[in-house]
Amino acid sequence: MVSIWMVPAVPDIDRYDLACDGIGSFWIELKRELSTGERNRIRSAGVRSWSKPPEGRGGDGKDDYELNVDMDGATLEKTRIWISNWSLTDDKNRTLPRDYTTLRGLRTDVYDVIEKTVDEHAKRGADRAKKDEPTTTAMTTKEPVKTL
Repeated sequence: MVSIWMVPAVPDIDRYDLACDGIGSFWIELKRELSTGERNRIRSAGVRSWSKPPEGRGGDGKDDYELNVDMDGATLEKTRIWISNWSLTDDKNRTLPRDYTTLRGLRTDVYDVIEKTVDEHAKRGADRAKKDEPTTTAMTTKEPVKTL
């Protein structure tokens, strides 16, 4: 389905050429825009659960809850969702899957370069969206609404 109201199923992308010292160069393609569902998955990816704190820790204990977070999951989900494609390959020249297992297994310096690029790309997109933000107008009828 194609609509001006929806993010395209095949998103517009931006390509970034990256490199890691001693490892080599590669590229990643990042989506220019995320859908509402993708954005919400990123926002909620780190939430594991809510729980009552143990006795003696926290406030009065009646309405106190702790948010249990998974920062690893949040970071990886953000990166996974933004990446549309990449040139990372295995020893048989097959493209590595863009999933949690692969992201967790990347060398730290490789992942750091990717994550930094994703963060900068997302910030540029947010800045662009603010600049191009449409104005919202409310529509009203001239006649009063009748109630029953």
